[in-house]
Amino acid sequence: APAPARVATGPVGVRWADAAKRGDRPVMEALIAEGGDELVHSKARGIGHTALHWAAAGGDVKLMDWLLSKGAEVDARNSCDATPLHSAASNGQAFALGFLLERGADARARNDDGATPAELAARKNRPDLAGQLEAHVKAAADEAGGEEGEAA
Repeated sequence: APAPARVATGPVGVRWADAAKRGDRPVMEALIAEGGDELVHSKARGIGHTALHWAAAGGDVKLMDWLLSKGAEVDARNSCDATPLHSAASNGQAFALGFLLERGADARARNDDGATPAELAARKNRPDLAGQLEAHVKAAADEAGGEEGEAA
């Protein structure tokens, strides 16, 4: 079971959140060495983004891959119940979106406004990403024998 998420506090937690926002992997690696792998589960104050949310929003696939290798949750939720896939979709990050889908991100996840990543992509005038997400959901439903409404 993944470690429970916690708000990044204290010197290491605050530095982790700041480095995650900047996508500063060398600093993040040093902080993991100091604070342990559980930092990947910590959330920033306010919006509650994990480092994976920030990396997805910025389209940093290499950083996302590293975070997942350290145990980050592909479907971590922020304060608005949004996942990293929501962050990638709402920021128009096609490569990050594809990467997360390949790693099992839930394209059906809804944030606290009830929006899926596809709906956020459409709102941001990215019908290409919305279509990719919708096709992924349909393919997964077809593969599961049409049991689209069931949660994993």
